[in-house]
Amino acid sequence: MENEEILESADAEEINRSIASVMRNIRKRRGLTQAMISEMSGVSVGSVKRFEKTGNISLTSFSKLALALGLKQELTELFREARFRVP
Repeated sequence: MENEEILESADAEEINRSIASVMRNIRKRRGLTQAMISEMSGVSVGSVKRFEKTGNISLTSFSKLALALGLKQELTELFREARFRVP
């Protein structure tokens, strides 16, 4: 099942956990520890650990982590051409 299919039927908590998993995998692929990304982003190690485990984090801390991981373009693209659908 692809991420898009998972997200289509997911609730907010499942989406948060999925995003946290993606971010954790990016961090690990770049050879960064939780302590390193904490220092780079200014987000506490405890918040990084909680986010990666539960998907819960403030929007500001999420943005700081994404920027520290070099995901500014991805954040920008997220809402650049948001398509609005009528349910």
